[in-house]
Amino acid sequence: MIDLEHMLLPNQLVAIIFGLGFITVLLRVITTDTNNIAAAGIIYLGGAIFFGLFAWALGWLMEKILKKEALGFGDVKFFAAVGI
Repeated sequence: MIDLEHMLLPNQLVAIIFGLGFITVLLRVITTDTNNIAAAGIIYLGGAIFFGLFAWALGWLMEKILKKEALGFGDVKFFAAVGI
């Protein structure tokens, strides 16, 4: 609702989502077989990187098509937080 009304995503809310996701990742990595801890961590963090880059690319493409800003950097941070 904040984003719809004010066109911004507060960093505190994005940080909470990222923190909860990161804690979930840590718990899953810790409970994973010890031989695969690095691989599991890379896969989970790769999701955050992938979704962040996807949002950035989508915003860039839509800006070129619509000739105005479509996604701000707050949206990119939000996508990355959800990706984790």
